[in-house]
Amino acid sequence: MARVPFERNNSQHLDALVSIWNAACGADLAINARLVEYNTQSATGAIQAGQLAMSAGEPVGFVLASALPNDPPTSPPEVGWIDAIAVAPKFQRQSVGRDLLGWAEDWLRQNGCTHARLGGGLRPFVPGLPVELGNIAHFKTRGYAEQRRVWDVARDLHENLPQRLQPAGGLMRPAQPADA
Repeated sequence: MARVPFERNNSQHLDALVSIWNAACGADLAINARLVEYNTQSATGAIQAGQLAMSAGEPVGFVLASALPNDPPTSPPEVGWIDAIAVAPKFQRQSVGRDLLGWAEDWLRQNGCTHARLGGGLRPFVPGLPVELGNIAHFKTRGYAEQRRVWDVARDLHENLPQRLQPAGGLMRPAQPADA
């Protein structure tokens, strides 16, 4: 098994990421080339790198990692992300993912990160490790822990607002153009 650097401007690499991800993650988590193009664009202050695992000249897995080393208000510089990692089903349980994850962890260390999060980066493929894939145990053996903090970004704020968020005698509603 060989690895090659991911090239965000290489359409074959972009197509490989889509194909591998969709084969590994299924229809419920499917992505398209447009999402990959967006998620691998340069972000202000961020650094990102990736690798493709190759077998007989064909991509069979990939990993993308990123860090934000110089923007502590946004993210502590010692924390990086494994933005995405996937291995084609036919090549799973053959150490391909372990090799890719090891490379990403080394890259993050070389860039000053002492902690890595799975998913949920600046341009997330998924907000964290999808429980639907049933591979939490694999990542736990690698030292990853389940994070207890949760942000519900889809919740209706009108439902069960904590008292501290209740407006004092005012109305809480989505902003309107006239509010500008």
